[in-house]
Amino acid sequence: MANQDAAFGFRPVRHLTGGEIRNNTYRITTNYDTALYQGQMVTRVTAGTIETVAAAAIFLGIFNGCQYTDPTTGKPTWAKYYPADVNATDIEAYVFDDPSYCL
Repeated sequence: MANQDAAFGFRPVRHLTGGEIRNNTYRITTNYDTALYQGQMVTRVTAGTIETVAAAAIFLGIFNGCQYTDPTTGKPTWAKYYPADVNATDIEAYVFDDPSYCL
């Protein structure tokens, strides 16, 4: 199979101190209407949740995936992206937000 030349967003490469690369957990609002993809820049909004970065906004970090309970099956779901409009109240996003990451 040939290599695919496509955008992939930001990727953490290493920690400047030589430490382990870790992410922190943030919330996504129930039924947030915009999809978030791994490697995408996100920001924290006044409600305490995260959203995609709008123009001229200060970004919090890089989205790395999420976890939520699927509203149709009732099963826990882990994904590298957040599909828009998930009707779950327990959506947790994993975000690389340490300023010592070399992205």
